[in-house]
Amino acid sequence: MFQANPPIEVLKRPVTWMMFYFHRWIRLTSALMVFIGFFDAYGKYIQGPYDALTGYSMVTQTDQCDYWSDILHISNFKSVDKMCYLPAWHLAVDLQFTLVAPMFLMFFYYSALIGTTIAIIASFVGSALTIYFYLHNDMLHSAFTGNHEYHFIFLLCFTFVFRVDDKLVEIILSKPWNQLAPYMIGMIVGYFLAIYHGSRKIMHPVASSVIWILVTVIGISALLFGNSGTSQLTNALTNVLTRASWCLCLVWIIVSSEMKWAGPIGHFLEHPFWRPFGKLSYCAFIVHHMALYFLFNMEEKAPRYISFWHEYFQYTIPIVVYSYFVAFFLSMFVEVPMIRLDKMILDRCLPASKIKEHEELDDYDDSDIEKDDRENSNDDSERGQSKSRSEERSIEDQNEEKSEEDKPMLLNSPEELLLNDEYY
Repeated sequence: MFQANPPIEVLKRPVTWMMFYFHRWIRLTSALMVFIGFFDAYGKYIQGPYDALTGYSMVTQTDQCDYWSDILHISNFKSVDKMCYLPAWHLAVDLQFTLVAPMFLMFFYYSALIGTTIAIIASFVGSALTIYFYLHNDMLHSAFTGNHEYHFIFLLCFTFVFRVDDKLVEIILSKPWNQLAPYMIGMIVGYFLAIYHGSRKIMHPVASSVIWILVTVIGISALLFGNSGTSQLTNALTNVLTRASWCLCLVWIIVSSEMKWAGPIGHFLEHPFWRPFGKLSYCAFIVHHMALYFLFNMEEKAPRYISFWHEYFQYTIPIVVYSYFVAFFLSMFVEVPMIRLDKMILDRCLPASKIKEHEELDDYDDSDIEKDDRENSNDDSERGQSKSRSEERSIEDQNEEKSEEDKPMLLNSPEELLLNDEYY
C-alpha cells in the first residue's frame, strides 16, 4: 500500500477494501477447504498406535466439526475437538487480523508517529489479555508441556497432559490477543521497510556481526527457556517475552536481508534455490499436520523421544519431504487455478484502467462541439449533419487512440498497484 502511495480518493472507496478482503479470503480458504475434504474422505484409513495411545483421532474430529467455521475462519473460537483441522486456527487468526488491518494502515497513512503509537498500545493490550487469561486458568503452562512419556501404563496421565495442551491452544495460543503483539511489530517494521525501500543505508560489518550474535543468543534462549515458568504469572510472562523475543529475531533477519546488511547469510536466504519452496510454503503448512499424523501411525508402536538427531532424521526430514511433495499437487490443482480465477474476476469486475477511463469521460465537456454543429446546420442542414457524423467518428477514433496510448500509464497508476492481485 505505501509503496503504491494511493491517493486518498482511492482509499475512501469501499470497493478498494472489499477487494482487499476478497483477495485474502480466497487465498486462505480455497486450498484449505479442498484439503479438509480430502482428509475427511481418506483420513479414516490412517489409524495406528498413535491413535490408540492418545485417544485422539482426526477422523472422528472431522465427523463432529462444523465446516462453515473454517470457511468463515472462526474455528479458533471453538474447542480443539470441534476443529475440523487443527492448523486452521492459524489461518483464522490471520484473517481476523486482516479485518482490522485497514484501520491501522490508515493510521500509518496519515502519520507514522500515530500509527506506531497505536500499534505499540495494541501490542501491550494483547499482552495484558494474555497475562489475564493465564492468571484465571491455573492449569495452563507457558508452552506445550513436552513431558509425554509414552508408556501405556500411564495412559490416564497422558490423557490429562493432552487435555492441558488442548486448553493451552483453546484459551491462549489460538486467540488473536496472544498473536497481536507480533502482528503489530510486523506492521511497524513493514511500514518503515516500505518507506525506506531502496535507500540501502550502509551498516558496518562489525556492527552487523554483533547484532547477529545477539539475535542468535536471544533466539536460542527463547527456545530453551520457553517452558520454564513455576507459577501462573511466570508462565504468562515467559509466554509473552519469548514470543516477543522470537519476533524480534525474525525482524532482524527480514530487515537485514532487505537492507543488504546480512552479508553471506542474506545471499544464502535470497538464493533462487528457495523460490519454488517459497511458492509451496502455504500448501506445505496445510499438509504438514496430516503428514505428521500419518508418519506417527505408521510406526509399530507409539513414538517416543530418544534423542535430537533421532527426531530430526526419523521424523523431521521425512515430514518436510512428504509435506512439500503433497503441497506441489495441492498448489498445482487448487491454489494456482484459484489465483488465476481471482485475477480474471478482478479484471472483469474492477479493472483500474476502466475506472480511470470512465472518470476521464465524465469530465469531458462536449458543449463546444454541439454549438458548432448547430451553427453549421443553420447554413446547410444536410452538409452539417454529414459533417457532424464525421466529426463524431473522428472524435471516437481519437479517444480510442488516446486510450491505447494511456494504457501503460494507467497500469502503473497507484490504483492499479493497490488492486493488483500480486500485491496481496
